[in-house]
Amino acid sequence: MLKRLTFILLIGFINGQEKGNLNPLLEQIYKYADSLAFEIPLESSVYIADHTDFGGLTSYFGGYVADQLYNHLLKNEYFTLLDRNPIQILLDQQDLETLDMKDERVAKLFKDIVGAEIIVFGTITEFANKVNINSQVMTVHDLQIVSSVGYSIKKTKSIASLLSTVYLKNKENAAALNKNKRQIYKYIEAQNKKFNDDLSKYKNEKLSIIKREYDIRIQNLNLEEEAIIKSFPLGYQNVVKELVKLKGEDSQLYSSELTDELFRLEAEFKEKKTQLALLKEKKEQISTIDTDIKELHQEIDKVSEKLSILKMGMTVDDVSYIMGDRFSYDGRCGNFGKYVLVFTNNTLVKACKVGEIYTQFGEYAIVNDCEDCDDMEVKNLLKY
Repeated sequence: MLKRLTFILLIGFINGQEKGNLNPLLEQIYKYADSLAFEIPLESSVYIADHTDFGGLTSYFGGYVADQLYNHLLKNEYFTLLDRNPIQILLDQQDLETLDMKDERVAKLFKDIVGAEIIVFGTITEFANKVNINSQVMTVHDLQIVSSVGYSIKKTKSIASLLSTVYLKNKENAAALNKNKRQIYKYIEAQNKKFNDDLSKYKNEKLSIIKREYDIRIQNLNLEEEAIIKSFPLGYQNVVKELVKLKGEDSQLYSSELTDELFRLEAEFKEKKTQLALLKEKKEQISTIDTDIKELHQEIDKVSEKLSILKMGMTVDDVSYIMGDRFSYDGRCGNFGKYVLVFTNNTLVKACKVGEIYTQFGEYAIVNDCEDCDDMEVKNLLKY
């Protein structure tokens, strides 16, 4: 009870701190996130899925809401949120455009591979004067809905404008992301095809060698057999030939030499099988490209953490030393990751986040480049 009360107080404090810096749409979504947090079981691992329309299709705004719920609740310490990016890649590879939790394949995927204990999913319905968000909190192990939460956002002029901006921006981002995913999947497909071709070629070559060696050994054994038969007196050769024939029909008459040869061939087959296992390991190494993609996302996020190190008044060389190869500078503006930097006389004066929403001439605008960042209405992320 005390732990839950502390969580409530913390949510209230964070909401109060952020409220003054949020646009109206984010403020409403964050309020909804705070109420949703109370319905999630403590110390559980949680995946927040894209919210859909009533037809079960994910909209741009549904993905945006899921991202903002994730971003806002990520700072809590009472349950663990699972990173949405690698899970989305996994869902794309499984051709799961929608999450039907009644599907045993989907439930098994989240339980055994993703490791989620709780899934938050829901619907978004847009009306002329409001937007309704409804979420359900479900346990993965028994597929039971433990809670349902609803929220309504009044569609004021400013919120309607922000909704339009979100739709357009997320549509552009989705198109770019799909293009990148197609390139990655095309690369994986090409690597898998190359591996399968190499494996098939190797297998055929080795089988051909084994068959050729086997035929040669059989031929040599036949020659040796003929030589042994001819070593007997002429009157006994027909009897020996009859024994050889019986040997072929009755396993009890196998010669020790032939038995030894079969064991040797079996040992050689096992050796070839080991070589094929090494090729299989190579295929499994190719499959780790998904893990590499996840680590790439983590490297991109590390760039954002370096922003707190930068201070106003630093020179271009200071910034370049801190940021490393990711930093680029064109004489006035610098770029790294999702941030732009403004310099005056090679001295750092301002930093902004690309995509930040600010007011320009009484209307909402989005920071896209150095010129937008230099606008006095845009918040400076640097400190002295």
